[in-house]
Amino acid sequence: MEDWAALLQQIRQERGLDLRAYKETFLRRRLDVRLRARDCADYAAYARLLRQEPQEYRPLLDALTINLTRFFRDGSTFQALEERILPQLLAARSAERRLRVWSAGCAAGEEPYSLAIMLRELLGPALSRWQMELLATDMDETMLAKAAQGCYDSFSFRGVAPRYEAWVERYFTPGPERQLAQVVRDMVSFRQHNLLQDPLPERLDLLLCRNVLIYFERELHGRLYQAFHRALRPGGFLVLGKTEVLSMSWSHYFPVVETREHIYRRAEV
Repeated sequence: MEDWAALLQQIRQERGLDLRAYKETFLRRRLDVRLRARDCADYAAYARLLRQEPQEYRPLLDALTINLTRFFRDGSTFQALEERILPQLLAARSAERRLRVWSAGCAAGEEPYSLAIMLRELLGPALSRWQMELLATDMDETMLAKAAQGCYDSFSFRGVAPRYEAWVERYFTPGPERQLAQVVRDMVSFRQHNLLQDPLPERLDLLLCRNVLIYFERELHGRLYQAFHRALRPGGFLVLGKTEVLSMSWSHYFPVVETREHIYRRAEV
């Protein structure tokens, strides 16, 4: 346990990344991948390797992030956004014609780009009269660079619901590597962000943080819910992953509006 704690402290001191908030079982699985890859017998040996070869931090940070995502993943969630959530937001913001959306833990960008495509389809020519701010963040610089390029293979399109297949055909080039149209790429702004350490965006209308909280210890969830509540405008929406359930102690702050899709609305408390 001393070697384990010393390794976490070293990572925190040298890279400013506090891993104590993550579930230990998750961390050990991910770190063990790097130990095996670098033929390190234990955590002490890996700590020495990090001191000797600081470039090892890049593959280590890559190993600690989850990058499996797809376009329009969980089609029923996107259908709820398309048919109920986004129309409500667009109607509520029609006077100022400004919408702020944040995709937290965006990986290679499939989620925010899916939202950008959906907003283009919902607004049509009226989109040019709106100020759309779609922010997408992740810890993994490699994934963010891939997201900015907007080029995807077939894996990113697995399981796309039939209702969205026409949109994929409209905005992507054909072929094994599909390039997203520049007009969609220009709608999304990507940046590196640590959810637990960096300031959160403000005055958000919609916040998607799907399949991220499951990797944090439960006692950290309340801290994040509080931050989400501050980040959202009154009446803004929070979308969690299908396996993530908001604690009952926070139900007054975020009443559920779509139980099956884990969509909540920020309330004044």
